[in-house]
Amino acid sequence: KEPTKGETAQPFSLPEIVVTPPPAPESRFISYTCGNGFEAGPQTFIDVAFGYELHNDFDTAASDALKEAKILMLEDIALRIGCDESSNRSRNMQQSEVDNSFSNVIGITSSKVDGLDLSVSGCTEEVQLETPTTCTPATGRFTVFAKSGTDQKTLQDISDRIKSIIEKSMSFGEYVTGPIVKTIYIGDRVETAPDSIYIQSEPEPSKRIQYALYGLIAACLVLLCLLCVTLRSSRRRARKQLQRDDEELALDEYMESRNRPSFDFDDEPQHINGGQNRYGRDSYMHSHSQRPIGRSARGRIQ
Repeated sequence: KEPTKGETAQPFSLPEIVVTPPPAPESRFISYTCGNGFEAGPQTFIDVAFGYELHNDFDTAASDALKEAKILMLEDIALRIGCDESSNRSRNMQQSEVDNSFSNVIGITSSKVDGLDLSVSGCTEEVQLETPTTCTPATGRFTVFAKSGTDQKTLQDISDRIKSIIEKSMSFGEYVTGPIVKTIYIGDRVETAPDSIYIQSEPEPSKRIQYALYGLIAACLVLLCLLCVTLRSSRRRARKQLQRDDEELALDEYMESRNRPSFDFDDEPQHINGGQNRYGRDSYMHSHSQRPIGRSARGRIQ
């Protein structure tokens, strides 16, 4: 609409557009921090694994029931160790609730849902329940981090202690809630190796210096050996070259002596005296022909 005479044009404003960022994807893992928390640098940790069977009602998917059971197990372990979920560290644990056998534990990480136990085709434990359920064999798994310097025996004791707590909690029905009707601890279905233990530590500064010194000495020895081999090869080549030079020189002298002209009287200067060479072959023969014949020679002539 065009403003009439005497009217003032009203300013026109666009509606405000609010852009809402998409929600961040939900992490597939959950982490708990214990004590002073995770340490910088190499970590020491142990993988804790065990088998269990979960019964849930027909109206709940097995994946949802497994996720619920995992949350209950993690909260139970975190409460006994004295850990807080890393995303919410506002809760302070009472000292009386903390198990002192976990004093070396500094953190726990795990997936939010356990996987199926593929070593069996179905549940193996028979139970009598009041309501029909669906049974799922599963493999529980945690990764427990410990303070730097924790030895293997202590780590294995931590793993065994966690398994014992979960077994006892399942037998007492502490993980039965909502869709979960019953959980049965299985442990190791077959004889397996101990839980995987990873101890990563940096060498002490003195050790690093010692290793560096050993490496330097080894490098010097290698260089010294290479130098000796090089010098020996150079001397061998020099001796061979000198021998070849001597042989060539001897050959040159021999060829030069072969090519040198022999002495010939005819090459001497000719001094003519009465038509004869005074110093030549004729003079030489004449002088020898005039030599007196010795006694023994005359005897032979006679």
